[in-house]
Amino acid sequence: MRKILVFQHVAAEPLGHLDALLRDVGVRIRYVNFGREPHAQPDVRRYDGLVVLGGGQSAVSDDEHPYLSDIADLSRAAPNDRRSLADE
Repeated sequence: MRKILVFQHVAAEPLGHLDALLRDVGVRIRYVNFGREPHAQPDVRRYDGLVVLGGGQSAVSDDEHPYLSDIADLSRAAPNDRRSLADE
């Protein structure tokens, strides 16, 4: 079973229709909400894909949202051999 990791900033902004479509084909989805858990450190290597959702913050709002630099570091730690959703 394939697993993807989704980084959220706001719980009210999930994958939307894509969530149901992925689950229907057997993909397991784990959401990490950095708005609620700003110090989360999930192991991105355990997943087949990574989705980083947007939000109201700016990409350079580190002063207001210090977890943004952690998200960037975690994203860079994801293995390069993982396929993007657009590949299939």
